[in-house]
Amino acid sequence: MSLCRYQLSRQQHMITDRGWSSTQPRSVAFRTSPCFLFRTPFHAKSMFARFRMRTLFFQIAAVLVSSLCAVAAEDVKRPNILWLVSEDNDTFLGCYGDPLAHTPTLDKLASRGVLYERCFAQPVCAPSRFTLITGMYAVSHGPAEHMRAQGKIPSWLKGFPARLREAGYYTSNNAKTDYNSPINIREAWNECDKQAHYRKRADPQQPFFSVFNHEVTHESCLFPERELPLNFPAMDPAKVRIPPYQPDTPEMRADWARYYNHIALMDQQIAAKLQDLEKAGLAENTIVFYYSDNGGVLPRSKRFLQASGTHVPLIIYFPPKWQHLAPAAPGSRIQDAGRRENPGLHARPRLCGPGQRSDQRICLLHPGPHGRTVRPYAFRHGPPLALHS
Repeated sequence: MSLCRYQLSRQQHMITDRGWSSTQPRSVAFRTSPCFLFRTPFHAKSMFARFRMRTLFFQIAAVLVSSLCAVAAEDVKRPNILWLVSEDNDTFLGCYGDPLAHTPTLDKLASRGVLYERCFAQPVCAPSRFTLITGMYAVSHGPAEHMRAQGKIPSWLKGFPARLREAGYYTSNNAKTDYNSPINIREAWNECDKQAHYRKRADPQQPFFSVFNHEVTHESCLFPERELPLNFPAMDPAKVRIPPYQPDTPEMRADWARYYNHIALMDQQIAAKLQDLEKAGLAENTIVFYYSDNGGVLPRSKRFLQASGTHVPLIIYFPPKWQHLAPAAPGSRIQDAGRRENPGLHARPRLCGPGQRSDQRICLLHPGPHGRTVRPYAFRHGPPLALHS
């Protein structure tokens, strides 16, 4: 089954974490894989030549909803899904090549799972979380692209966990929403608060989709009312690397050191969640996602459309039982999802043409100008919408 793909490119000077780079053609591509927008070589003219957009998590929901609904229809055992989310952090992890990071848990998860090297989010949490819950660009439902706004959504739009509930899943969110839209939270989640947990499902055999948000790396950690206790050696400010777009001052070094400490604390919190899964005897049947909601959080990162504000980590672990769903072998590092995808994933989610609907009610393909096929949304529910040129 062919994939819908389009690319956006332009000639531009790009400010990177290391300063100015040379003018290069840039592009992104949408694909039905767990990592959602990637930069890949592109040399043709694009009808979107003035725009370049890098965003995250359009496809996670589509893959989960359609794949798991399809499995539900077959009445076989289904995997649990666990999302472990950190806040406001770029790829400051050992498995992403940061020599100063102390992240043994995530490094091990990456060695056993699949690590995506080119995963990009919107640079602040609320627009990013709008995309997470809907699978749509925040700008497509303005003003959801702005912080603390209420995106205008159609009445039929549901948060994708509602579809998982319809498929028999127990859904829990602990605890952040911040969806920037009037998404019906009670419809999406069985439980959504700081006590929400998959352990609370009445039937221990019921599959679950659970989200845990870890705020220890949130930008507020740089302005603490009190320092958190550390059970490891604190980062030495003299060792941190100050990028050229920040002043090399004692205060800046202190912020960097504190942030590395909080990354290490986050890694320990992730370890605790994985240990809970093991103790409950659920690890062998649970697919684990780790990602950050957006980049950050030091100056010129969060809220900035630079790599420092948009480049986020994404690691997915598939236990041996569900390894056939993985896009690559354990320990793989994916730069271009199009080159490393598992063909077995292509059949899910099902693709449908205009005026058609799949059995999961997820429509991916739309006719574009000049007969091209483009996808304004990674997935959506409801009747097909007209795409105007």
